[in-house]
Amino acid sequence: TGAVVVGLIGLGLAMLVVTVDQHPVPVLIALVGGGLTDSAGEVAAQSTFQRRTPDQLRARTMAVLNTAGIGALAVSFLLAGPLLERVGVAGAYGVSAAASFAAALLVVFMLRGDLRGGTSTR
Repeated sequence: TGAVVVGLIGLGLAMLVVTVDQHPVPVLIALVGGGLTDSAGEVAAQSTFQRRTPDQLRARTMAVLNTAGIGALAVSFLLAGPLLERVGVAGAYGVSAAASFAAALLVVFMLRGDLRGGTSTR
């Protein structure tokens, strides 16, 4: 919920630092910070999925989520080469930052009731 949004924003900020600053120390600090916030967000997301899924559907739901993640990873490998050729390494990190911020906005929109302490519009 809120931790998922913080994780996505933290990851996006880390990618943004890599986009604009190529010096090793700030990049390392940003990536460590982004990894920590993203990890907290991942734990929160997995916990939310498991809590909200009925017991009899949990294994199937997690299998679908994992399969979708592996599929997305495969697609990202296909897109990485052309993206790097077009925008370069720093630009690819910028695209990643934009995607993280967009995902954070999507999560806020989808879970707006949960973030206010109410119930979401599932």
